Amino acid sequence: MAMKRLFIDTSTQNIRVAVETKGQIFAREFTAERQAVDLIKMTDDVLHDADVKFKELSQVGVVVGPGSFTGIRLSIAFAKGVGLGLNIPVVPVSVFDMMAAENSGHAALFKINSGREDFFVSGINSDGSVLIEPSTMTDQEIKNTELKVITKIPTDMKFGFMAMDKKAGVLDVIPMYLRPHYAEKNTCQNS
Repeated sequence: MAMKRLFIDTSTQNIRVAVETKGQIFAREFTAERQAVDLIKMTDDVLHDADVKFKELSQVGVVVGPGSFTGIRLSIAFAKGVGLGLNIPVVPVSVFDMMAAENSGHAALFKINSGREDFFVSGINSDGSVLIEPSTMTDQEIKNTELKVITKIPTDMKFGFMAMDKKAGVLDVIPMYLRPHYAEKNTCQNS
């Protein structure tokens, strides 16, 4: 029986959902006003497009970050609910994992705008091994690495499934936070 997999990404203001079945990927993306409601409807729509029922899924992949604090928590909760309900594995995938899948074979520094004065980054060697752990860097620090900088986040959901394929074993599905959130930062400063 061929694997039927679901992949979810709400790390931006957009919702992206894809189903992989029989070597084909069915995907949808749109900007949602109510991500929690729209994620469920969109997942149903993509499953319908792929002629796959929830109970037929064998694996769920979910983007764990970096990105929208609320969006990431939403998609992780949804993916864990599906995984628990169907007793199937949930595979955490970072945006950096997807970028690495799209740019395999090349040493690179992946750079994502953090919305602040710095950037979310991660670096890989040409063999795919981690060169720079996910973190934040300023523009100057990025220039000092002398690595090819890639800022394009993959839009093709096949890179999400490719990133899932590189994960093995039981994995913790937790959000990728690269810095303290505002409330935590303010608490630390006021202590």
